[in-house]
Amino acid sequence: MKKRILIVDDEPNLAFLLAENLVDLGPDYEIEVCNSSADALALNKARPFDLVITDLMMPDINGLTLTKYLIKQRPEIKLILITAYGNEDVALKARKLGVSNYITKPFEMEDMLEAVHAAFETTSVSRAADPVLTEAG
Repeated sequence: MKKRILIVDDEPNLAFLLAENLVDLGPDYEIEVCNSSADALALNKARPFDLVITDLMMPDINGLTLTKYLIKQRPEIKLILITAYGNEDVALKARKLGVSNYITKPFEMEDMLEAVHAAFETTSVSRAADPVLTEAG
């Protein structure tokens, strides 16, 4: 069965570039792209994903809050957060949510491919019960 990966980024060019490079993972992976958190939630509800790679700063729902909603939809989901606005507070919240990896922009595509492999190698995800998040992310 193919592993389903969703890329969520409001910058269509970056989302497309990520998708094009993740194809290098091979035929066992199915890659989809969307440009809003609302679309990501709808897509995951319709056909759940195994891994979601999301940007932190999104125009509708920030990546941390999206992560929390995705976990409620599917507790075993694996997540990677990407951001150009990283700080220790965001990293701590991401870890508490059980985000597999936290990658700051700009990043090397090789690092992203390694993060995806590492996320799928993890058998269980440790998550806080219900971390408090704000939209400010």
